[in-house]
Amino acid sequence: MKLKKYLYTLVVLCTMGAFTGCSDWLDYTPKDKETEDQTFSSKQGFYTAVNGVYNRIADDVLYGQNLTYGMLDIMGRRYQIPSGLYYTIGSQRFYASLISGFSYSDENFQAVIENVWEETYSTILNINVILDNADQKRGTLLTESDYNLIRGDMLGLRAFLHFDMLRLFGPVYSRNPEQLCIAYNDSRTAQVYEQETARSIIYDHLIPDLDAAEECLAEHDPVITEGPLASTIEDEDNYMRYRQLRMNYYAVILLKARVYLWAGDTANALAEAQRLTDDPQVGAWFPFVDSDRLLGNTVDPDRTFSTECLFGFYDSGRNNIYTSFFDGANLTASALYQPRNGYVSSLYNNTADYRYRSQWTISGSSNSLVKFNEIEVSEEEEENNTYPFYTYFMPLMHLSEAYYIAAECLRTTDIAKARSYMDTIMAARGRQALASDISEADLLTEIKLEYMREMAGEGQVFYMLKRFFQAFSGNYDASQTGSTSASDARYVVPLPESELINR
Repeated sequence: MKLKKYLYTLVVLCTMGAFTGCSDWLDYTPKDKETEDQTFSSKQGFYTAVNGVYNRIADDVLYGQNLTYGMLDIMGRRYQIPSGLYYTIGSQRFYASLISGFSYSDENFQAVIENVWEETYSTILNINVILDNADQKRGTLLTESDYNLIRGDMLGLRAFLHFDMLRLFGPVYSRNPEQLCIAYNDSRTAQVYEQETARSIIYDHLIPDLDAAEECLAEHDPVITEGPLASTIEDEDNYMRYRQLRMNYYAVILLKARVYLWAGDTANALAEAQRLTDDPQVGAWFPFVDSDRLLGNTVDPDRTFSTECLFGFYDSGRNNIYTSFFDGANLTASALYQPRNGYVSSLYNNTADYRYRSQWTISGSSNSLVKFNEIEVSEEEEENNTYPFYTYFMPLMHLSEAYYIAAECLRTTDIAKARSYMDTIMAARGRQALASDISEADLLTEIKLEYMREMAGEGQVFYMLKRFFQAFSGNYDASQTGSTSASDARYVVPLPESELINR
């Protein structure tokens, strides 16, 4: 498996100028136009540009830290945050309690938020440049299959990025769907775009983009007929492989379910989720983690449950995440402390749970997240690049989420069916089935807790809590700060000052 070497080559190509920042392209100088023309003069140039976009989202500013285990999970109260604990991102270093306390007025926290905003929209502009060039080269440089695969991928990723900006900076949808929030950029033109309502972002932009992405990928994404293809084949185009590292057809379907659920549109959310839960081919391509390979395996356990992931990214420095932020034996002033004493045991409430046993180290009341710990690679595997795919994998979308969405949407109309979806995941995690007489309220609580069990270190818990306007207390608070009420002031991140100045 030569994924590491393959992606390293792409990074080198990007840093050599084949895929420069969007500002370099959008100034429209002759030199920049020449660079753009050169980049998109071959099919490989398109694929290199697309991979450049994915390299950007894997950066620490976005999903390599801030929008997963870092800023977002701190905002979701997933860790203890002692007063002297620092949050470190790049050259910035400030007290993490400012993040957990939602101190959006702090200039250091503001700088991180602004970096997230700017890098996201800069990446979106790059996506739009790729889409524009793909339209121009359709039928000439790009075959119909190449064109649809690139277009579907980029439309899906554009929606993915906009949706997270909506979830972060937009309102709690159930409270104010008509609130003006973010702008949706579907053009390569460098200009100030008008803010739109949360409802408009979803129904006028996100869903149309995702519908178009699905249409492009439905007949051209090899994931449908061949599965994830998580290995390298000599002399074969790698862009057609490693589909879990791309916004593939199935990831687009799950994202649609996410978007509809955010809008409270349970009928459409359920319909999209069931396209994944009820399709046996999806289960065959993305099987539940093998407990025999996971438990009692100290050499190469798949702690991220990668076989079930529909979308994620590749981080060759993943072990640094564990040693720098989570290693209980090496906690520093910049490490993310483990949750409060006894929290993990209380959350999982079942020592047989595969996630409890494989993703945490438990010593008395002390817990450390080992989900991103190093996978041991032999010298031979390193030399030949034959280590497991999941060695450096970071998850962003799990198939299990489709089951949670289906259960949530059905709990008030068909609680037996809702429970059956949850029991599928319970069985796949080594847990007991839910009580046959479970109430709607208790089922909803179980769904919420499952998000926290399933997505530790992935940033999704904050969004889930925001959607429910959930207070931080009990199992919804892994810190030691005590109960904190839900409020718009905490859940709605203010737009960056630079964005407001330009309006």
